[in-house]
Amino acid sequence: MSSDSTRMCELLVGLPDVTVLEVIETDIRLRVKLETRGDRPPCTRSGGPVKVKDRRDVAHAVLPCFGQPTVSVGRKLRWACAVGCGAASFTETAAAIAAPRQKLTDRAGRWATFQVGHHGRAVSDVAADLGCDWRTVMNAVNCHGQALIDDPNRIGATATVGLGEVLFCRDGPFKHWLWSTQVLDVARGRLLEVVAGRDAASCCKWFAEQPVGWMVRICWATLDLSGSSRSVFDTMLPREVQIADPVHVVKLAKFVLDEVRRRVQNETCGHRGPKSDPLYRCDRQP
Repeated sequence: MSSDSTRMCELLVGLPDVTVLEVIETDIRLRVKLETRGDRPPCTRSGGPVKVKDRRDVAHAVLPCFGQPTVSVGRKLRWACAVGCGAASFTETAAAIAAPRQKLTDRAGRWATFQVGHHGRAVSDVAADLGCDWRTVMNAVNCHGQALIDDPNRIGATATVGLGEVLFCRDGPFKHWLWSTQVLDVARGRLLEVVAGRDAASCCKWFAEQPVGWMVRICWATLDLSGSSRSVFDTMLPREVQIADPVHVVKLAKFVLDEVRRRVQNETCGHRGPKSDPLYRCDRQP
């Protein structure tokens, strides 16, 4: 392989400190064999020279090349002390290639995290593009996404926040409903946090943990007319203007109108009325 071809392969793989040894094309995927470049590390005990004890091939999924899933096969070296000081052998580490116990390269893991987090793609779809399984992509998303969640500048300033109750999952053999409360940046249309449960105490605790400067900038608070949401805003944002979600306002108005219809119909007919009753059918009109 010429030097220009090798350089192009290194750019495609996205690892400048490696040497591409071979590229094998199969019907399923591309396999790129490579090894790292660099000086030999010193012995962990004596600080003296080391020798190669053995070589082991480690495969990592990388970004697709030429429309095909691609796998990099790195030749990882295990070093041992050359003077025999008794120190245990150790394996070279290359954080630029992949984090420990990850089956995606660092660049592929960050790309997968961006696809899942920013574009909202399903993990299974991203795994299909990379030619790996769901668990491999999910591990990479957890690895690279945790730093983004812990970033103190992740939330950013906003003037409008909102709360909404969402059914998180149905757990257990009896499908017990587990709820969550979503804290939203309504002005920018962004999800800020997902709080377990739908009680006011959990959300109040989250607001109390935020910087005072961030709380001062909030001018409006949107809610879904639930008692817990009103309690949160009355406690944590008492001076801000509360705005009801239009969807829930219409739902409440329709509910009250239906209650009035039932009362009038029972007072007039003594029962709900037949199926063809105009008073009953008016509520079923499209």
